[in-house]
Amino acid sequence: MESISRAAKESTTKPEFFRAVLKVLAEHFGASFATFRLDLGGGTTEQEYTPPGMNVREEWRGQADGLLLHVRYHRLAVARPVTSDGDVERTFLVAPVLDPRLGTIGAAAFLVDHLSEEVAAARVSEFQALWRYAGQAGAEVGSRTAASESSPGFTVGATLAKAALYENLEAFVFAMANGLKTRFGLDQVAVGVVRGRSVRVTCLSGFDDPYPRSPGTKVIQQAMEECLDAGEMIHVVTKKMDLSAAKPHAIHRLHEAWHQQAGGSAVASIPLRLENGSCVAVVSLRQSPAKPLTPKKLEHAKSLLEPMAAAVQVLRRADRGLTRHAWESLRSGTRRLNPMGRGRVVLLALALLAGAWFLFGQLTYRITVPCEVVPRAMREIAAPFAGSIQAVHVEAGDLVEQGQVLLEMDVAELLLQQEQAETERRLADLEATRALELGDIASAAMAEARADQARAELDSLAHQLRHAQVRAPITGHVLSGDLRQRVGEVVPLGEALLQLAPEKELSVELRIPEYAADEIAVAMPGWVATQARPGERHGFEISEIWPSSEVLEGENVFLAKGPMEGAAEWLRPGMRGIAKVEAGQRAPWWIAIHRVVDYVRLQLWKL
Repeated sequence: MESISRAAKESTTKPEFFRAVLKVLAEHFGASFATFRLDLGGGTTEQEYTPPGMNVREEWRGQADGLLLHVRYHRLAVARPVTSDGDVERTFLVAPVLDPRLGTIGAAAFLVDHLSEEVAAARVSEFQALWRYAGQAGAEVGSRTAASESSPGFTVGATLAKAALYENLEAFVFAMANGLKTRFGLDQVAVGVVRGRSVRVTCLSGFDDPYPRSPGTKVIQQAMEECLDAGEMIHVVTKKMDLSAAKPHAIHRLHEAWHQQAGGSAVASIPLRLENGSCVAVVSLRQSPAKPLTPKKLEHAKSLLEPMAAAVQVLRRADRGLTRHAWESLRSGTRRLNPMGRGRVVLLALALLAGAWFLFGQLTYRITVPCEVVPRAMREIAAPFAGSIQAVHVEAGDLVEQGQVLLEMDVAELLLQQEQAETERRLADLEATRALELGDIASAAMAEARADQARAELDSLAHQLRHAQVRAPITGHVLSGDLRQRVGEVVPLGEALLQLAPEKELSVELRIPEYAADEIAVAMPGWVATQARPGERHGFEISEIWPSSEVLEGENVFLAKGPMEGAAEWLRPGMRGIAKVEAGQRAPWWIAIHRVVDYVRLQLWKL
């Protein structure tokens, strides 16, 4: 940056300055090829640079042309790897060149040796910062006045006219800081804009975007706020300076801390005040121990900066956003309403805050829908074989334990079939034995086949007899199946006789109206209160949503289901209640009127 500042001092025209910067930065980055394309008022200026002994290749120019256009259009620096000279890989560093008054005036591209992704990111950030600094320094080349240091040569009117050339406050203070640094040969200049009783560091010379939480920025901000509280210029000089003739100054601990943190450099802060005495900004200066920062130089700098206060105020007001503009208007309106009395002012402020919250705040949107408690999973008990029901031991609503007998099937006919099959097996075995004794192989084989058939029938009958007593597979409640009226009735194999629901494994089934169907999604939490005990709440989370609607009790609804968390002992499947689903954050005004708006839109659509 010192080389760039020196080139700005020595150059008389902008093309001369930027050609010097191109060479300096190309040597700094070790570029094989460097070029820029800038609009400098008299048309487009193009310049190339290659180190001695290096020949420019046409493919470099073609690649650079495309990247220069891309970066100038998007205003964003890039590091782009390219292949040249066959298999040799290199990296193009490309950055836009900015003028604080004219905006983007062009771009510059350097071809360097191949860089890794991490190194390229660091190098392109440095490349962009240096060219931005060059753009700021180049803005002053060819337009400097010949005013002497003893005559500031600035007025409020002239400063406001100059401020009108800048796009925003940050561009103005950046140019002001770099101009001050160049004029007085300072190591660092920082500008902070006053916000109430605090100062925000807006510009730090040598940095593209100062990080407000870094230790260096923090100590400068604290020194600025100390100057704001003191209401006057503060300076801490190096120990080597002879200030016996100077007016002694009070000890300012935050500036002393900055002085120590800067390695003993001289530091100073100058407040920028309007005619009414209010401070709008603070400019802080730092100079190394090797260079003097005399009171005379500080007074000269102060005289140059005082007219800048009006420009800072104008640009700060122009940069205000809607929220800050409304807040400042509220504060000024509150001051004018002071004659009304403090109570009315407080009420008005509360009303305005409530209105602002209603328009811009956030509130949890809860959808209220009817619901029903259902079992999370259901087990059906079917007839084990075709036969009649002999006895039933449970009814709907009973709590049964795993393994408990639920009902018994009539086995009289099975026992009779078992005796007949056993008799058939014995006779077949005797016939087979007799046929083998007589040597009648064919008859023996037929008899053996009948014996096998009888044994298979015996196995089937034994299986049915083992399952004649139907037992509960799980512990749970009997939901349906009144079999006491069906004792003695013959039922086919597989007919559903009873339904069991696992104990304490319950879900809630939501009946979502059409107007809220698009607001409900899986994983949304909610709470349910039943008609049995409306004072108790039970949490749930939606796990599934039916894709199509159903008509229940004359209403078209979409069904959703979610497991209940920690179901109470008294909860039973079939209980009904009301569920509230949390559907995210919405503006309060939207929650209040969106259904009315949707209804009106639907009615207008019918016209």
